[in-house]
Amino acid sequence: MIAFIAGDKGSGKTKKLIDMANFEASKDEMSLVYIDRKENHRREIVNSIRFIDLSEFYIFSWEMFFGFLNGLISGNYDIGKIYIDNIEKIANVDSTEKLDDFFAAASKLSDKYGVEFVFTINSKDIPKQFKDSAK
Repeated sequence: MIAFIAGDKGSGKTKKLIDMANFEASKDEMSLVYIDRKENHRREIVNSIRFIDLSEFYIFSWEMFFGFLNGLISGNYDIGKIYIDNIEKIANVDSTEKLDDFFAAASKLSDKYGVEFVFTINSKDIPKQFKDSAK
């Protein structure tokens, strides 16, 4: 499943994502991963959530990020949810068409391995087929 926290810049999307991840961690039901472009939110994420600072990796396109997600899941079959902040910048996309391609691929990955993805995204960039899953 793919879910979105959508809104305009400065609307509190990241705070909602962090709160959602920390709440899920309090249930202690599955392994969780939080992915960000830098580490300034690391201290807001509880220690039981695996925090990944993508600035430590060489990811320059949505295809490279998708490959990164595949590797993450293949090495850790116990992951239940992956929280991803600011997908437009992480996936380095400059068009909604590229985002559509990424989300179609991520949806297949989610279905195949049972991993839920939660993304923060600018409201205008949500693909039409996923508008219902925006929070």
